[in-house]
This record gives sequence, C-alpha cells and structure tokens, in this order.
Amino acid sequence: SELFVAAIEHALADRLDALHAFKLPHGRVTAALLAFGRMLLDIALQPETLALQRLFISAAPRFPDLAKLFIARNRYRSMGEIERVLTHYADKGEIELAAPQLMAEQFFISVIGIPQRAALLGWRETPQERERRLRIAVHLFVDGCRMRSNRRKAAR
Repeated sequence: SELFVAAIEHALADRLDALHAFKLPHGRVTAALLAFGRMLLDIALQPETLALQRLFISAAPRFPDLAKLFIARNRYRSMGEIERVLTHYADKGEIELAAPQLMAEQFFISVIGIPQRAALLGWRETPQERERRLRIAVHLFVDGCRMRSNRRKAAR
C-alpha cells in the first residue's frame, strides 16, 4: 500500500537531507565530484540503506504498482541533488550536460553501482579498492562531459 511507500520514503529522508546539505567545495570539478562520490558511497553502503534496498527489491515484484509509485515520487528527489551538483560545474563551464537528469543517473550508477551491489551480496571492497574504483568512475565521467574546447586541450 501507499503506507509501505511512505515508510520507505521516511527512512530515506535523512539520506536525501545529507545529499541536499552537500556544500560544493571550491576548486575543480574532479576534486568536487570525488568528494561528492565519497559521500554517495558512504550513504549507499550504510547497513540501513542496504536493508531498505533489500526490502524494496524483494517487495517490488509482488507489488509492481507500488514500485512504480515509489520511483515516480522519488526519482527526482535523489537524482535532483546529483543534478544540482553537476549543474553547478556545467554553469562554470567545466563540464557539459546535454541531458542533466540522464547524466545524474549515469554518475550515480557509475559511482555506487558495483560497490552497492556487492555489499547487498555481503562482499565489500577494501578502502583502497573503493577509492580506486571511485577515482576511475569520476575521471571517466568528467572526461565524457568535458566541454568540447577543453577536450581538444586535454587531447594535446
């Protein structure tokens, strides 16, 4: 029922508040996205977050309408915060965002996808492996979103 969706939304509220409270660090986009990515990973790998993921994933096939409702009501809430951070650097001319929401989703999945899936299965990367994976994800993302004029400079 909608009560189930509301309970999950309530449990996720603190995590969304942490995303909203993220202060954009001064400096270049790569350093900022590394800091933001670390925060995303910290949130995504919390035991409570993983428990909510498991609950939602197990309930979704039995209640597909509730899953659709949850996604419709919450997709922008989490991706909107990522989009806010990315848009800041796009406005500064450091990256290009052709499709901001899609790019926010790509950033999200490239940063937390594998570590969270592994954690859901009971396996965790070492802190060094986690940092290496994050650095690669952020560098790939930034290189893919680099302003066209900056791409030419970077290629030289």
